[in-house]
Amino acid sequence: MTSTKNSSETGSDLLKGFSTFLRLQVLTRIFTFVFNLFIIRKLRPEDNGLSVQFHLITTTVLFLSREGFRRGCLRAKPGTIKLSETAELERVSGVSMLPVFLGGFLCALVCGTLVRRNERAGDDVYAQAVVLHVIAIFLELMSEPFYIIAHVWLRFRRKLWVEGLATFSRCFVTAALLYSTEWRPEFCFSAAQISFGAITFLGYGMLLPEIFSKAGGRILEICLHFDPGVLQLSLSFLVQSLVKLILTEGSNYVLVMVESQHSQGVFGVVTGLGSLVVRTIFQPIEEAAFLAFSRAGISREDASGMRELNRLLTSLVRAVSLIGLLAAVFGPPHSTTLLRILYSEKWSNTEAPTVLGWYCAYILLLAVNGVTEAFVHAVLDARSLFSSNAWMVGVAIVHMSASAMLSLKFGSVGLILADGVGMCLRIAFSMWCIRNHFPKHVVNFTHIFPSLRTLLALAAACWISWFIHFSLLVADMEFLPSACIEIATALLSASGVLFVMYKSERAAWEMVLTSKSSVKKEE
Repeated sequence: MTSTKNSSETGSDLLKGFSTFLRLQVLTRIFTFVFNLFIIRKLRPEDNGLSVQFHLITTTVLFLSREGFRRGCLRAKPGTIKLSETAELERVSGVSMLPVFLGGFLCALVCGTLVRRNERAGDDVYAQAVVLHVIAIFLELMSEPFYIIAHVWLRFRRKLWVEGLATFSRCFVTAALLYSTEWRPEFCFSAAQISFGAITFLGYGMLLPEIFSKAGGRILEICLHFDPGVLQLSLSFLVQSLVKLILTEGSNYVLVMVESQHSQGVFGVVTGLGSLVVRTIFQPIEEAAFLAFSRAGISREDASGMRELNRLLTSLVRAVSLIGLLAAVFGPPHSTTLLRILYSEKWSNTEAPTVLGWYCAYILLLAVNGVTEAFVHAVLDARSLFSSNAWMVGVAIVHMSASAMLSLKFGSVGLILADGVGMCLRIAFSMWCIRNHFPKHVVNFTHIFPSLRTLLALAAACWISWFIHFSLLVADMEFLPSACIEIATALLSASGVLFVMYKSERAAWEMVLTSKSSVKKEE
């Protein structure tokens, strides 16, 4: 009884502030997006290709260093009571420091490899920028123990202001240096990343006095305590994070190896713009979903709790699917106009509009996979996680093979097609795990699909958008009147679709955006 009550309260705590969390995330992303407009307009495609390479360095080191430990520390055992903050501190402190040591080793390895390679090529400036960038990455890694503790203590307000301020700083420093100095772009990127890492470290590091207060005189003992369950889970996720990195960034690795710096820059602009929806809306939903699922503490023998958990899962999948469908319907026919308005004719005259159109369709798969994979990672035990790694390795091999073959034939579009193949395989595996997790009489996948009225409205909007697009091409009008017609038609179509969604899909959004959607169980 106590366990049920505590787990319900935890789920409620996690989801009560989710609406505010999402709104603040959206505002932060929009604000930084405006800065990125000025940055991209200043850069040539070749210069932006450098940012793709630096992003790949950052993602590789950070993902391998911390992803597995984050997942392992944030998991809670089903059926356990809500722990005090001191108990949570003792449970995760030792394991939470491991990313710093692993990350330090990876930073040294990556830095040494890239510096030696570029010294041979005679590009000392690039090598110096890499060193600065690796220092920035390690600064960010130093904040990881505090980040994990802030999350197990449910300090989401700190996450909002720290990450918001750090992201703003990175964008501001990049834009300021590009427009006011003669620095090469790689130095601007590295300096901006240092500002991001420093603010992240200082912001989360401000928890240190409170940590000492909670630990009392046992701070050294707590820091050297490694909870066996947390450590085992973290190692399971660490193995999986390597495979997930290949699945997530495999196309970028192929891009850097086989495509020109110009193509890298174009692909970087498209994925940056296309993933705006992913970072702004899907990422906070996935993070909240993982925390809610992992800390709900619902036993598989609790029939009522399992029904509520299934209802929450299907509602989340349905809600993010609607956003993905909107991107798939309205993105491709309007990609050229959007790129010209945002980034100028310099970018819209490249292959970027075609690549962006395909990426918009790919967003639907990203949406579904994010929530389903968050659920699987939240509920699988260590043994199941190790078993799932075999499947993920197979998916990674298929994904990398498809990326190499399709990119040679279709260029950047081929990379997105390969990402789609990998994402479909990941969704299939997640759905299989979900089906096995729930009792047969509880599983109901029919609720994840939008209503018939919504699908008909989306189909009509898709037809109208493409009809207007091709009609304007045939008319060969000037850009300004053509863009006005296209935008007006898109707004009217989107308004109609959103009205139908409001009437037909209201229940799914209420589950996501209100505190009434918390995982409740009958006492």
